[in-house]
Amino acid sequence: ATILSSPHGRLRRAQRAIDKRDLQAAVRHGTKEYGFPSPTTGEIRYKFTFADVVFITDSTCKREITSWPAPGAGLDAHLVSTTPEMRTAHKAACERNRLLLSVWTSHTVVVVD
Repeated sequence: ATILSSPHGRLRRAQRAIDKRDLQAAVRHGTKEYGFPSPTTGEIRYKFTFADVVFITDSTCKREITSWPAPGAGLDAHLVSTTPEMRTAHKAACERNRLLLSVWTSHTVVVVD
């Protein structure tokens, strides 16, 4: 499928490391849903989701509007090097949590990577 790029779409793909082939695959094989209409013209837009990429097209499904990684896909996570100060702060926070059980509530979320 031929997808016509828009300047905004090209910029967003470059920022998010999404290849144009991913967008073509999304149109061919992805889940198609109605998207939010254009805020300026009210034109219908479509949302395709495939392989952890969300892709918005115009009403013809031939023109790219924008795209982004699906939330939680890991495509939007950047590697960060930890500094000695960060490791020290982390150890101090872990120790605080171990000693002060009152800081643990039903709203505490722990992420282990």
